[in-house]
Amino acid sequence: EPIYLSMGAEPDGVSVLDNVIGPDGRVGCLIGVAEEGKLGKFGQVFGHSLSFHWLDPEDIQTAAQTVTRVDVRPLSNPDRPDARRDPEAIALTRYGGRPIAVAATERGDYLMVLDLSDIANPALIGSHKIGDRPEGLILVPNGEDLIAVTGDEGGYGPGTVSFVRLRALP
Repeated sequence: EPIYLSMGAEPDGVSVLDNVIGPDGRVGCLIGVAEEGKLGKFGQVFGHSLSFHWLDPEDIQTAAQTVTRVDVRPLSNPDRPDARRDPEAIALTRYGGRPIAVAATERGDYLMVLDLSDIANPALIGSHKIGDRPEGLILVPNGEDLIAVTGDEGGYGPGTVSFVRLRALP
């Protein structure tokens, strides 16, 4: 059964994390989607969100439950909360004993980390400026830390690869 996203969501990245407690208390899969989207001609905002969905892996014929959507615009740059940000990539993992989402925003040029301990209410842990227009994201374990690596297309300049070390969470 497909997951239906909001109108104009334009998903660019998807990640899955198994063994997550769902909204009903059962254990299943958490699916994170980076919804790039765009601005409508009448000022509507499509996408610009991370959406989180829960699926029972024992019953994949039943549709995944949409748990929440998080608008990344105010998170990636609070000074310009209505600016276009375009989430491009998302990676779900466990870190410091809890589920987290790491996401990169193309036009915001930010990497952000959200705590998913309460999957209905993701909380921003932190964000970090990265290279110009990140497109891809991988997470590499490194001892107690994680290294986030993004491939940055560079807009009109040269592309770059950014490395951000995520230290142990508080």
